[in-house]
Amino acid sequence: IMPVRLNGKKLIEKLRWMNEPVTFESLVESFSLKGKSSEDLQRIKGKLRNLLNAAVRLGFVKEYNDHYFTSSHVDEVAELIESEMESEDELSSEDDES
Repeated sequence: IMPVRLNGKKLIEKLRWMNEPVTFESLVESFSLKGKSSEDLQRIKGKLRNLLNAAVRLGFVKEYNDHYFTSSHVDEVAELIESEMESEDELSSEDDES
């Protein structure tokens, strides 16, 4: 069995792939840890919990009601809305000039 190598990038990619708020246990299950000894499983859960807490502190992940999700999706949508609004402002100012 291959060792599970967890890092922040894999955590964010997994949360993006899941594409919905998830509980810690759902996140653990998504890493396919079947066949791991209980000692390995506890170690992996501890590392995952630490990564998740760090990602929340750094603002990459949001936590609400014991569910986790990436904050990048919110940022991407906000940027899209902002650029759409700027485009509309430019169009309306062009209309004002004519």
